[in-house]
Amino acid sequence: MSKLFNYYADDVDKTWYNSSNIKYSECIDKDGELKTLNIVFSNGTQYQYSGLTVQDYLLFRDSDSQGKALNKIIKAKCYAFQKLNDANLDDINKEYLFRTSKGIELDKNDNVIKLYDTNRHLICELDLAKGIPFEDMLAQVLTSIGYQIKQGENILNK
Repeated sequence: MSKLFNYYADDVDKTWYNSSNIKYSECIDKDGELKTLNIVFSNGTQYQYSGLTVQDYLLFRDSDSQGKALNKIIKAKCYAFQKLNDANLDDINKEYLFRTSKGIELDKNDNVIKLYDTNRHLICELDLAKGIPFEDMLAQVLTSIGYQIKQGENILNK
């Protein structure tokens, strides 16, 4: 299969491919509705296909060749399409790197900082208005993502 990685959140199915032709796709997946599929080609060209059945989308996404599946499934069924502005391939590559590594998403609103893992699960929330010392907040963050914290003692001076 040429599917490298798949990530689903907030009714959007994002998939990266190992393909000479197709780099990435996003499927808008609202329950009970036909699907909207954005396909980004390796050169950044982007098309949007509307009205897809979930079966046709899954056949495309899980195919051994997305290029062949695009022609045999999506184009052959004459789904409505439009050309979109070119996609930013750097952003797509950065998102892939973030999702496939141990990325942490920071979200700051007013006096609250929230940290989310790559699956958008909340792992830590810090209330800046409480006046907690920076070192304690940093320790709380690192502990929440699995690090063991040791207070600064120099082991050689014991």
